[in-house]
Amino acid sequence: MTTPWTDVEAAVEEGHYIQDRLGKTAYLVCDLDRNLFVFTHDEFRAFHKKLHVLEIFHPGGRYEHHGLLSSYTSPRSRPDPP
Repeated sequence: MTTPWTDVEAAVEEGHYIQDRLGKTAYLVCDLDRNLFVFTHDEFRAFHKKLHVLEIFHPGGRYEHHGLLSSYTSPRSRPDPP
């Protein structure tokens, strides 16, 4: 069993790492208890719980993400540092 992520931005970075460095498809998903996970395609297929896909990172795809979390994790939506 994979440990859930508690930091959304770190989970997105993991998705980009799998996409860019490993050249694999990554899925940012949450389960019915709203736990956040990042899976490769093989891990995603093997996971038997009901999952909601929030973001898919395809190899060779754009680095920006435009899924359900984009409004929460885009640089423009973050407050300016003090």
